[in-house]
Amino acid sequence: MGRLMRSLGMVFALTLSVQAMAKDTKGDDHGGGKKKQPDAHVQMTGIEAFDSVFKQVDDIDHTLSSIEGQLRDSKNNLNTALALKKGTALIEGLTELKNRAGNKVSLAMDKGTVPKLEASDALPSNVKNAVDAVNEMTSNFGVSLDQLTSLAPDMEKLVKQSGKMPGRLIDEFKKGGNSGLLDRLFKLPKVAKALKGDLTVTAGLPDRAQGLTDRMNDIFGTVEGSFGNGPVHHPTAGGGAGNGDKGSTGGNGGKGNAGKGKAKDKDRRS
Repeated sequence: MGRLMRSLGMVFALTLSVQAMAKDTKGDDHGGGKKKQPDAHVQMTGIEAFDSVFKQVDDIDHTLSSIEGQLRDSKNNLNTALALKKGTALIEGLTELKNRAGNKVSLAMDKGTVPKLEASDALPSNVKNAVDAVNEMTSNFGVSLDQLTSLAPDMEKLVKQSGKMPGRLIDEFKKGGNSGLLDRLFKLPKVAKALKGDLTVTAGLPDRAQGLTDRMNDIFGTVEGSFGNGPVHHPTAGGGAGNGDKGSTGGNGGKGNAGKGKAKDKDRRS
């Protein structure tokens, strides 16, 4: 009986904690700018009604992690091609490429929205490799930006669905009736803990996606500013009417809005 009472007390405390987390992560419709911790990941709760949502969250989480990897790899590839110091900022790498290429490299636009570099003359192998690295980067970013735009409605829906879960936790727990009640009771603290973490990951998706969108558009703007004759104006892709976010050196209206919230984690050095 003592063990049962202790478990009930823990369940009550964790339920209150999950409910408090739900209020904290709401903030606004985008999770109040909560940023996913590096080691945070979705854990299945064992509650089918919840896990059907969190499986979708997990898929999007992996997509965002893949795009984050693209950002890291793009900088590393450019630095490797030009034999620059590890960790050199992307904007510095582009400046170095511009200095080495001179007037032999110019800006073109792929499909009217994605910046691409073209060589007008033969280039040293390292400079050509750097140009190829930039073109691979911008091509990948073009695909990723479209992907983020298409995911925006799903992220909004998942945030709203998950926000209702803390209030449903006990009801879901009771669904089995008295059959297996003790076993479910002892599992509930672990379920509540998983739910709390999953709510944080879910609430952070829109701002995390918007941050990636802003960073890639900033990089597009930097490429355009370094190799073009002036800023290029991108049409808004998806994310709502009106102007998109402004890139650091690009034109007005970046490509796509992955989330409606304002990014709080712009790393223009990528």
